[in-house]
Amino acid sequence: MITSNAIETVPYTSRLRDHIVENYNVDEVSFFPGVRLFEDAAVTNTIIIASTGVSEGSTIRYWHNGLPPARHARQALPQAQYGTDVFRPNLPTLTIRDDVARHPLKQVCYISVGMVLNAHEDRAPGAFQLDDLISDTPDATHWKPYVGGSDLRNFGPKRIQFLEYGTERVPALVRRPTFPELYDREKIMVGRFSGFVHDDGQFGPPGYEAFLTCNHTVFMLVPWHLLQGVDNRQIQNKVRRLNISREDAETESKNYPLPYLVALFNSPTWWSVIRGRLRSSIPTEIQPEDYSEQDIPLPEPDLMDAIVRLAEAAQDSARQLLLLQRNGWTIFDNDILAPTSAEPQNGPTSTIGSVRPRWGLQIHQPAARCVQLRIHGQELFDGRRRAVSFRNDIPREAIEFFVRLAREQPNGRTLQALEDQGVRIPSRPEDAADTEQRIQARELEAADLMRSVDQRRDEIEAQIRGLFRELEHPPVEEM
Repeated sequence: MITSNAIETVPYTSRLRDHIVENYNVDEVSFFPGVRLFEDAAVTNTIIIASTGVSEGSTIRYWHNGLPPARHARQALPQAQYGTDVFRPNLPTLTIRDDVARHPLKQVCYISVGMVLNAHEDRAPGAFQLDDLISDTPDATHWKPYVGGSDLRNFGPKRIQFLEYGTERVPALVRRPTFPELYDREKIMVGRFSGFVHDDGQFGPPGYEAFLTCNHTVFMLVPWHLLQGVDNRQIQNKVRRLNISREDAETESKNYPLPYLVALFNSPTWWSVIRGRLRSSIPTEIQPEDYSEQDIPLPEPDLMDAIVRLAEAAQDSARQLLLLQRNGWTIFDNDILAPTSAEPQNGPTSTIGSVRPRWGLQIHQPAARCVQLRIHGQELFDGRRRAVSFRNDIPREAIEFFVRLAREQPNGRTLQALEDQGVRIPSRPEDAADTEQRIQARELEAADLMRSVDQRRDEIEAQIRGLFRELEHPPVEEM
């Protein structure tokens, strides 16, 4: 049987998986990560070979790095022991140690996706879309700090925008408004492919230090005790569906500080736990249902306190990085670029046309794009074309400042436009070099902040790893 890889993990295929393992021998399962069996297919495929009868033997699992018969790994799993997990390409490799206390996450946190911020299909069909409701800067209408799934990284947001709220449109006319108490208190937020963030209400800019809102690309985990006194149909249905005691959940959730949960969920150890329980057909995509049934370890108080302190330190560094980005810095993975405004410029400034003699500056390609400029010696290139040259005695740092200034320009702006619009730079190259040196020092400090987040995460990992033990599976053999 050749089918979509949804057969492996996705919830809507669970009854089919159950039927197959209960009624057939699953002889072989072949996985094709990143391989297209059919050029015109929009999905990745899985091949299952089954025979009649209930198996007491093993299912042979193959991983392919090309079209059949290209195989690079195999594993034999006893079908009777593994059941429907024979279809799962990634098995969990860690579990909580037997002597560690734990509670299922559904008894610790209420889990929900954010608002669906399109217009309601009945009350306001087609009236607005998400982009119509979001602003990069706050105003009287857009005043709720907002993040989407791509705006989050480990321990802190990397961008905050502002959501229109309290108007005729929002929340009254959005497709799925959820309920307001999800957004006015502490919680954990995570995107489908992002890191976990503790929303403590302090990530917004001055005057807008408020708890964050989000759309459906983010899901939220709110401790049950922080929802005490809040009652609505959504909560009632959740309690009924999960078959939990709300009173017990409110009591148990007090044992799990939010910084600890964020530290746990951002750790490589936790990824080893949850990776083997993800339900999406998209690798690494996180969904709320993946977390609800998972047990959460409860460390001893001293260990809990140590982990919380590390998580708070990581969040402080993440908050400082967000402040830099709010001030025009570009921070992406390990790339850091400060704006020319990061440090005050020494001495007088002049237009580019005015400083040409002092800088020994010649523009050879006026149509060269500013954002494409690259340094080679005393010259700047746009691709293979020499665009600008400087006198030989101009300091390297002054040239770097010029490039920094050019790259700040809107995409598509040319060198000619840079000159025509009167963009100003330090009149003296030595002043530009001094400013550039100070900016680069600030960039090194920002790099230290990024490293400090990673270091705290490594220290958290060392503390958390001892709460888990390894799970043993039959070996995956290279072929």
